[in-house]
Amino acid sequence: MSNRGFVIVEPIAWYCGIGCLMGILNYYFRMALWTKDTYDYATLVKFWDFNWQDNFNASWFNIGYFLARMNFKITYFSTEIGGFEDFATNPEKYFQDRNIAYYPDINLEDSVKTYKKMLKEPNISFIENEDFDIFKLIKHKQHRSTLFLLGGDYYILRGEERPKDAAHSGHYVVCSGIRDGKFVIHDPGPDIKMEYLVDKDTLYKAIKYY
Repeated sequence: MSNRGFVIVEPIAWYCGIGCLMGILNYYFRMALWTKDTYDYATLVKFWDFNWQDNFNASWFNIGYFLARMNFKITYFSTEIGGFEDFATNPEKYFQDRNIAYYPDINLEDSVKTYKKMLKEPNISFIENEDFDIFKLIKHKQHRSTLFLLGGDYYILRGEERPKDAAHSGHYVVCSGIRDGKFVIHDPGPDIKMEYLVDKDTLYKAIKYY
């Protein structure tokens, strides 16, 4: 475990999940990954199953599985009982039943395949609890060498106005803890933001919208 503060990495545009991953690896392993390493780590996360047409396919499942295979302890939290299994059984129906629009370039087949491998990975656990409170969780675990990968709406998280032509706003950031009653967010960009605070209502809205 490093005693340094967490520093996010700015990846090539639209590879925010890879930027988060590189920041995590730098933090724990004292590496020096940066923008130039984006495509290399996008390939590694996919375990060589990578193509240029599907450049958004490094999902939170891919990233978690990659880290687990590197002996990180990974836990996925959800407020929906049975949600993970429903998604893996039929992802299109999962979104349709919940009236959720998803970005069409996301490879759902790949996510399902990865999820099934994750079920056999001893370093990964899934917790589903309708009363789950992300604020309490992070506040409780922030002093235990733990970082948190969060998915939310890019514009809501950053407090920016949404362009009328914005086709996709799903975004990954790293949270390193709670400060002054707010989430400490490290944002890989585009237009990197090393650290800013987000209140609970804004974060919950960003996650729900996403």
